[in-house]
Amino acid sequence: MREKIIKFFQEELPSNKSEQFNRIFEFYRQSPGKSVASERMYNASGYSQTNLEALKYDLQKIHNIKDSELVPRKKAVSKLPSEANDFQATRLQLFCLLMSFAGEAELFNEEKENEIKQYSEEQFIEKAVEYFLSKSISLTEIADAALKVESNELFELLKEVIRFVHLNNTTIDTGNTGSIPVNDPVVVTNDKTEKQEGVKLREEFPFLNNPDCPDLAHVLVGRKIAAWIRYQENHKKLEQFDAGEIELSEEEKVQVSKDAVSDFSENQAIYDELNNYKEHGFFLQKHPLFRTIRLKEEVEKMTQQQLINFKNSSVKFFSENNAKLKADGITEKRTLELTERIEARKEKLDLVDEKLGVKK
Repeated sequence: MREKIIKFFQEELPSNKSEQFNRIFEFYRQSPGKSVASERMYNASGYSQTNLEALKYDLQKIHNIKDSELVPRKKAVSKLPSEANDFQATRLQLFCLLMSFAGEAELFNEEKENEIKQYSEEQFIEKAVEYFLSKSISLTEIADAALKVESNELFELLKEVIRFVHLNNTTIDTGNTGSIPVNDPVVVTNDKTEKQEGVKLREEFPFLNNPDCPDLAHVLVGRKIAAWIRYQENHKKLEQFDAGEIELSEEEKVQVSKDAVSDFSENQAIYDELNNYKEHGFFLQKHPLFRTIRLKEEVEKMTQQQLINFKNSSVKFFSENNAKLKADGITEKRTLELTERIEARKEKLDLVDEKLGVKK
């Protein structure tokens, strides 16, 4: 089965994440070393990005499969230049990685290599960012890749590109090639304190200093700083592990990597909320905090009977919507909609149980 699983990831992995989950779950279900409790949990909760990552990890653990064995062949990792110590080779590695994520690895040829070799350092950063944005490469996936690369030189260069990709209306001059937008707060440094970050945000978002600034904005700032600090701490752990300064089990390393990516995304999501308020005077309300606030208000207004009815109807709700997630031909958009609906229901059910005094 091990070889069959590897072949699936290398050659047969569907583009639809929900379908990926279903196929991987089928492998897990047939695996002799599976956890029955985990099987029931995955079957009941269905697809979510978190479940997909956890399921993949559990399957790899059972069959002792390394990440490097699951790289899709279409990404043509073998084309990556091997001279990791040469800066020019590192730039070629990075562009090959970006093109792989964009599904254009086959276009990384000798002509493309020669073109990249002609770029100055400033031009390379600009071209990499331009390509990144034009191909709508997933920031979360590329950030995850940044945490996993073995080459320190490649990691630092990829981190620099990610830094420039974070868009806002602050710019950094890159020399004769012009300016590129950058969200500076996510730059990984070791000398910034929480206080310095708070001051920096108040300078970037002057409305935080206004007497009529909404309290929610300050809550978001607090969460942003916390996410930024957690990201740095987890990133430092990975650096220490790579340097042999600390020990981490494979499971601990995966968890630290996941936490770092999660905090990275949290930092950016809050930045988008604050930036939209600065530009337009209102929040995007895409951050989960807004959903939590809305759900708390809804639950607070519910009568005792409404609370009981909601709780009793939740079993049917989860059963029906989890079944819809497993339907054939489900689209990525529909999967996201159903997943968000299920997660919101779970969160509201927790609030209802809390108000009813139900002990977990």
